[in-house]
Amino acid sequence: MPSHASASSRPSSRARAPSPWRRTSPRGREIAALAAGGMTSRAIAARLTLSVRTVDSHLARVFTKTGVHSREGLIAVPR
Repeated sequence: MPSHASASSRPSSRARAPSPWRRTSPRGREIAALAAGGMTSRAIAARLTLSVRTVDSHLARVFTKTGVHSREGLIAVPR
């Protein structure tokens, strides 16, 4: 008797690409959300008790991983 694979065990032909947010750290996601909400690096740094340079470094890594080039571009990246 032939065995039939169930639909759930077959690979999906419409598999989604992994979210770029999965490659970012929790802190990077937090900073990106605040930046996308309109906060400046200085305001984010004060809120999270970080240096402005640390905030900017996190944002630079997030921009690279998500493929965006601005804070406004973060809004469009699917979560």
